[in-house]
Amino acid sequence: MNNQHHIVWEDWLSKRNIALKQELDFYTQLLCDVDLKVYPRMSYGVPFLYRLGPIGYFNTDKKGLYFGFYWGKLLIHEPGAEIFHLDDRKMVKLVFLEGKMHNEEFLGNLLSLLDTALKIDQEKYSK
Repeated sequence: MNNQHHIVWEDWLSKRNIALKQELDFYTQLLCDVDLKVYPRMSYGVPFLYRLGPIGYFNTDKKGLYFGFYWGKLLIHEPGAEIFHLDDRKMVKLVFLEGKMHNEEFLGNLLSLLDTALKIDQEKYSK
């Protein structure tokens, strides 16, 4: 992907600190490298990743950078789901990313969830 997401997300990134930009670059590249059809797009004022439909989005709160899986409710019983932060939302479950770039177990769980999310994307949007 060659960090082309910076072009798409330039305004959003300009309001964040440098450390966050580095983490966002790392996770964007990691998630987009899993499937060449995954691409960045701004939606609802935040950086989203799409394939056929929305996979999820990046955002921040007081705990730091997170990724929200669009169909996260369907991932709750999948291997690796213990990294979710559960909340009251109907469809989106959050995975807090900050400080975990070098945690191989966490990254493996995140990629496992992404793999399942891509299968859900295929089922929901390929028709």
